[in-house]
Amino acid sequence: MTEAVRRGLIATNPCMNVQNLKNDRKDIEIITVEEVRKLFPENYQTVWGGKAIAYAANKLASLTGMRAGELLGLRGEYVFDSHILVCGQHGRFGYKAHTKTKENRNIPILPDMMALLQKLMERNGKGFVFSLDGGATPVCLTNLYKGLHEALNKIGIDNAEIKRRGLTLHSWRHFVNTELQRLGLTIQQVQSVTGHKTNRMTEWYSHLDARLLENVISAQSAIAGTDKPKSNKADNEQATPRGSAAISGLKLVKTSELDRKLA
Repeated sequence: MTEAVRRGLIATNPCMNVQNLKNDRKDIEIITVEEVRKLFPENYQTVWGGKAIAYAANKLASLTGMRAGELLGLRGEYVFDSHILVCGQHGRFGYKAHTKTKENRNIPILPDMMALLQKLMERNGKGFVFSLDGGATPVCLTNLYKGLHEALNKIGIDNAEIKRRGLTLHSWRHFVNTELQRLGLTIQQVQSVTGHKTNRMTEWYSHLDARLLENVISAQSAIAGTDKPKSNKADNEQATPRGSAAISGLKLVKTSELDRKLA
């Protein structure tokens, strides 16, 4: 409108007195790496019971930040040896052969997670990976939500805490977006995983805590002209759970245990 005034197309800008919208973003407290490790122990049944598919789907979301529709829309034909191609989504109107942003993306996958996906594909072939009918249709979204909710309860996060922190299946996007940045990936690299198209959207999903950023101390040392302080062994041991291998170090269930569940 300002440009229209400048060009003489209109006399005044009708938006001049419009107040900017208030940033009423609700604060959320994302799940921590320590809690994630509790959610996905070596023996997944201790937390997830018999919900093997909910476990596997949430595990994949915790490592990739995939949207719920993308998880349901993942097909075996797009699972490769070391990565997956996110190129579809499944929602209330069925399957769509494109993502929310209309752009596909390849996401590298940990070997153990890949073995878990391949085990599901033994039953579902090139169809939907998270399926109970041989890959013809994906499981109901409620299956993944309810599985996560019950698993959170199992590790000591009750319903009131889940509500207060806003923990849902979508929370994995906040978690992965934040952790990848904290571990040193550039904004562009993070976006190649999450599929976000703008820096503003990436910022929206970021919940960085400066206390956990080791490079802040490095930067301060550089400014002050001093060497980076050396932490003692005890400090290092306490910091390990949120170290540089925070995501890649998460242990997965042994595939033999899932074999028994899917048999």
